[in-house]
Amino acid sequence: MKKVVGILVLLMAFMAARAQSASVRLPCAFDGALLLDDHGAIVRFDSDGMKKRATHKEDLPGLFKMIDGRAVVYIDVLVGPRGEVICSKAITDANGIFGNAVEKAMAGWTFEPAKRRGKPIAYLGRMQFTLCNSGCRDGEWGMTLLR
Repeated sequence: MKKVVGILVLLMAFMAARAQSASVRLPCAFDGALLLDDHGAIVRFDSDGMKKRATHKEDLPGLFKMIDGRAVVYIDVLVGPRGEVICSKAITDANGIFGNAVEKAMAGWTFEPAKRRGKPIAYLGRMQFTLCNSGCRDGEWGMTLLR
């Protein structure tokens, strides 16, 4: 019985470790070094953290600012060692029309570089943008990435 319990514990630990490593996907192929935590897992900055790290921002084109509606776009961003955007990929876009535009705008953004042992290194972030000019909730108004 103890042997079965031990095997189950090992199996569960293996599955949990595998699920953690599979949960972080890069928005594009990249073979450079990435910022890792103390356990060797890829660090992914959250939306607020990424927006604070932004040093230059580009907005959506004017055409998108005239669209009536509301959309929430989540986008994964791979930032290079110098703070440049290597690539980005919209992972959700309920309306389907904003993801591509947000990806194009993100190409013009720059961020504070991350460092590991004093040397610049690439890192990953996930950003959320709520775009709205119709049916907006408090604090959501505007078809803009600059908030």
